Parts: sequence; C-alpha cells; structure tokens
Amino acid sequence: MAKQPWTARKGRYKSLVFGFLVYMGTLGVAGATTVYLTPSTQTVTAGSSATLELWMDFRDEPTLGGYLDILFNDSLGHNALGGALSFTSFTAAGLGDPALARAPDLLADRLSGIGFADIGGLSGPAKIGTLLLGAHATGNYTLSLTDSAAWGGFLSFNGGNPQVPLYTPAQLSVQASHAPSPATGWLLLVGLLSLAGLKVPMRKR
Repeated sequence: MAKQPWTARKGRYKSLVFGFLVYMGTLGVAGATTVYLTPSTQTVTAGSSATLELWMDFRDEPTLGGYLDILFNDSLGHNALGGALSFTSFTAAGLGDPALARAPDLLADRLSGIGFADIGGLSGPAKIGTLLLGAHATGNYTLSLTDSAAWGGFLSFNGGNPQVPLYTPAQLSVQASHAPSPATGWLLLVGLLSLAGLKVPMRKR
C-alpha cells in the first residue's frame, strides 16, 4: 500500500485534533451549567397528577439569571397540553431576588418565561420551582426545556455574556388505571367475610 504524502496526513491529523477539541469543549460546556427536571422519568396513572421539580446548577459559571420555557410535547411531537396533559400549577421556590422573578405564561404548547435572577450572581444547585400536571390520556410524553422564545436566555455573572446551559428533559409515562371488576370485588368481599367467620350466600351462576 502506497504511503500518503505528508501534506495529506498532516491535514488528516489536524482534522482529528480539531474534532477532538470541539468534542472536549462540548463536554466542558455541558458540565458547566445545567437546568433540568427531576425526576427525569416518572410513571403515573391516567386521572392522577404528576409532580416535577425544576432545578438549576451553575456552579462552574455563576449566572445573573434568565428565562426558560417548558414545552409539553408527546412522543410524536404533537401538542399535549390541554389534551393528554393539563397544566395545574407552577410554584416558584423563591430563588434569587423576588423582584426579578417571573411567573410563567400559559401558552398553547408551553409554559413561557419562567424567570429568576440576582445581581449578586447565582450558582446553585438550587430548585427553581415545582410543576404540577394533570395526566389524562395514556402514552409516553416528553417535557423539554429551552431558552425562552419570548424573553431570551441566561447571562453570565462574569461579564454578562450569554450562557448556553444544558437543558435536560423529563419523560412522563401515563398508564391506564385498572379498577377492580364487580366480580373481583364480590370475591374479595366473600373472602374478607369468610375470614371473619360469617356465612355468605353464594351467587347462583
């Protein structure tokens, strides 16, 4: 096999090194600032509610604050708010300066503009607030996070430069609730009364 010219090998090596540095840089940014929902996975039954906490971690690069949206999308990418899922409440945890905090707006597909800030800087980890949803239809749903489309994103405490936090979504699985059938309920009642020593007339088939 013919040996490649040095210029060709040099270009290939430079491409590999550049790709590696970009990859490492991406890892560094991802670990620096994060905003996430917890628990990351949750299973509830239809007709019940789901509770999730919104958290931030800016320990590697403190933030002045900013705004984010929570998007309610099902696994097919369709709007789920008001159908499969419904918004009940968002309770802020009192992070940062109360005068700079912002309650979200309820839009067709998202909670828009959840905001917190402090001119003294915030690092965390700290809870931003608690989200309560109603679960109505079975399925698997994704609650994703993003910079606020209407209010903008986050600014670094060090110089006020834009920050790009790693947003971690949550997966919500809604399963059917299984109510006991009448026959099952009757058999359970017979068993309980039998344990109590009572005679129970059996139903004729």
